[in-house]
Amino acid sequence: MPNAPIQGNNCLFQVDMGNGYKDVLCAKSFSIVFNTEEKEVTAPEDGYYKDFDYKSLSYTMNLNGVLQVPDEINPTVFDLLYYQQNFLEVVFRLAYQESEELVRLIYGRCIIKDVNLLATAGQLADGTVNMIGKGAWEVQEAFPDPQVLHITTSMVNPDLENQKFKVKLLDESMNVVFTSETLDEASSGWLIAPFNITTSVESGMYYVQFTSEVTAFGNVASVTMPVTWYVRPFSTGTYISPDLIDFTGEREITFAMGDAPPPPPCVDVAIAGVPDLPEGTEGEPYNYIFSLTGSAPFAVSDVTKPSWMVITIDQDNKWIILSGTPDAAATGEEVSFDITNCSAGSVSFIDTVDIAAAPIEVRTIGWTFEDAGGAKLFRIYVDGVLTVDEFGVNASGTFNSYPGSSVQSSITGSFITAKQLIVSNNIDGEMHNSTGSGTQTYTFTIEDGKDYTILGT
Repeated sequence: MPNAPIQGNNCLFQVDMGNGYKDVLCAKSFSIVFNTEEKEVTAPEDGYYKDFDYKSLSYTMNLNGVLQVPDEINPTVFDLLYYQQNFLEVVFRLAYQESEELVRLIYGRCIIKDVNLLATAGQLADGTVNMIGKGAWEVQEAFPDPQVLHITTSMVNPDLENQKFKVKLLDESMNVVFTSETLDEASSGWLIAPFNITTSVESGMYYVQFTSEVTAFGNVASVTMPVTWYVRPFSTGTYISPDLIDFTGEREITFAMGDAPPPPPCVDVAIAGVPDLPEGTEGEPYNYIFSLTGSAPFAVSDVTKPSWMVITIDQDNKWIILSGTPDAAATGEEVSFDITNCSAGSVSFIDTVDIAAAPIEVRTIGWTFEDAGGAKLFRIYVDGVLTVDEFGVNASGTFNSYPGSSVQSSITGSFITAKQLIVSNNIDGEMHNSTGSGTQTYTFTIEDGKDYTILGT
């Protein structure tokens, strides 16, 4: 009986992204063109006819597909765009299925030449990828021969649920041909015990690799028939069989879980050393740590403390952290609480904390009086108190004051004499600048973080 024509629906473009060959999602069509670069070998005896021979072989490919956001398993056009951006080569396989028994496979490697993403209103977004082959291609006939594979756990203790596993089969080149991460039973790539899974793998010789996150001890992993590979015991880690194992028949990978580890003994909580709360300062961050001994986790209760204080427990380091920013000066504020853990007992902490008043911020005022023979009077009052009083001479100086104080500066003299008063600070620059024949005056309030200069001329 002659072979039947191959239908386009039975052709697949597959990419190996490190977890075995997977179909490119939403591929609508693909093509591969095999090219020959010829060389002329015409000899005199050929007369008028040219003769040619092969010089080199190459191939190009084109893939067209509907755009889809990549998932964690199957590649999409966006994955091929990532390969182009990162200068990665693509390991591919084209599968042409003639019947259930016969598949023609073309294997090769390529690089991405260009990717075209097309979005048209009212239609599905398309992506077109053009690729250039690297090196030789290989054509094979594959006869699918799936074998049944069971992956199971046996639980000695129900408390051992939620142990986590990943299983992979690797060919002799260490390529992944099967991974449990893609199974429907997997959660975020992990098989969560207990499980009893039946699936299939392509017939062949494979290394078995598994990764486990377990808390039990005395565990045994095994592969049955025709030879048995044991890992005894295993714990959290990754394990791989030393030799290839025959998977040309039904096989079972079993994880026999041992006993749950006994809980650690509970050690009574205690305070390390003799904590002594240091003095704090109003408006400044406060932080004090003291250590605990015993079994974590810890808890606090019956708490008495200032309203600004926060009590935090660092369970990993076994620290009690007292922190916050005092909002007022105080003396002898009580800080007390009880600390408990898994034991029946507790330990009490009691102390007092003093908070000093915030330091008064001192600001500097610099002044300069320039009188070019004009017989002017220059005065500065701070909160109504005369601080600078100069007449008819050039003079300068500085004095200190505090935020909230009121400063009044003035320059007076003969009406026919021009006068100027300039006030500046280090943050805002010039605050006041007035000129005239009459008295010039300006009043301002000292602010935090600002130093001032006053110039009268």
